[in-house]
Amino acid sequence: MAGQKRPLIGITGPDRGGSVAWLFTRLAVWRTGGRAVRITPSQPIGDEQLDGLIIGGGADVDPALYGGEGEDDSLVPELPEERKTVRGVITYLLSLVFYPVLYVMRKLLSSKQAVGVDSARDALEYRLIDRAVQRSIPMLGICRGAQLLNVYF
Repeated sequence: MAGQKRPLIGITGPDRGGSVAWLFTRLAVWRTGGRAVRITPSQPIGDEQLDGLIIGGGADVDPALYGGEGEDDSLVPELPEERKTVRGVITYLLSLVFYPVLYVMRKLLSSKQAVGVDSARDALEYRLIDRAVQRSIPMLGICRGAQLLNVYF
């Protein structure tokens, strides 16, 4: 990449928390030849300088953006009784190991967990997606980001 400017990739995230996700995403951008800049509701940047955009994971997308009211359990298929029992036992056994490990990892690696809805972040990312579409710059959605891209399109 001698003589070439590394592309500037904006990575969105929450105002509080998300440091580990930011660092790993930044590392991935750097390893593929880009420069990363963190974008949050309290630290927005001008999107005209971005060469690409990554919409990060985190809090739930506000259901008001897609006309929803919350989770709809009627869309989840009902399992036969024998599958519920087997699934329940397996889930229980896995939870004895998995959930304590997950809890410890989250406590060690996160300063604050993203919960609920972050309306300021939704508005910022929705505007960034709109500008990226207008400018035809590439985008990637990670978890929540993929959901917000789906809502936009």
